[in-house]
Amino acid sequence: ADIYMHLVGALFQGDLKNVPRIPAKEAHVVVISEALENETDISELRRGFESSDVASSFLIGAPETEAAKARRRLVRDLDCMAQSDVLVASVSGLSDLAAAVQRPPGVTLVLEKSSTRHDGIPNSVHVNVQRGAESVVESWPSEELPNVRHVRVVRSRG
Repeated sequence: ADIYMHLVGALFQGDLKNVPRIPAKEAHVVVISEALENETDISELRRGFESSDVASSFLIGAPETEAAKARRRLVRDLDCMAQSDVLVASVSGLSDLAAAVQRPPGVTLVLEKSSTRHDGIPNSVHVNVQRGAESVVESWPSEELPNVRHVRVVRSRG
């Protein structure tokens, strides 16, 4: 949760190169996850957004096992992602699909762990966010999907 909060904070501050700044007071963050309400990350995200006075909604729940419910949930989630101005996503096939259907001029920030998997996606930008006394944000283009930016959050020690 702290990595996501740090990344969203960098977005609100305008610290991400080639990614438009979104003021926190104008933002509405929607968390989409196959997670349960009582999971630590969900609780930390809720507290983080509340303490920052950032409007937020949570589309969460255990993975669906019934086909009709799973289909409705997928459509709802993809619709939300496609309409987003900025989508923060993990590395996954669903994230790739969401980035591909995201309406212009939306931007997808793919949270990378160490290496990139979207090399060759046009207009995608890799971003390093380092936490510490000073945040260092670096970005560089990739070449597959025009709206994808890659993000790497590097935790500082101390």
